[in-house]
Amino acid sequence: NVLPALGNEVVTMVKESSICSTLGMVELMFAAKTVATSTYISLAPYVLAALMYFCITYPAGKAIEALERRMRRGDKH
Repeated sequence: NVLPALGNEVVTMVKESSICSTLGMVELMFAAKTVATSTYISLAPYVLAALMYFCITYPAGKAIEALERRMRRGDKH
C-alpha cells in the first residue's frame, strides 16, 4: 500500500514548499522570529507558529488516514 508514503510526502511538501506562495515553514518561522525580536516576547510567536503549522499538517494527515481506510476496505488479509 502506497498511502502511508504518500501521506508522508504530503507533510514533507507542506514543510519544504510554500502554500499559496506565501506560507511555508521557513516563512512562518521567520515571521515568528521577527515578531519575537521586535516585541521582546519570545514564546508567544513560536507557539502561534507551531499551532499554525499543526493546523496545516494535521488535517492533511487525517485526510490521508481516511483515504487509507477507504482503500483498505477491499483488502482480504
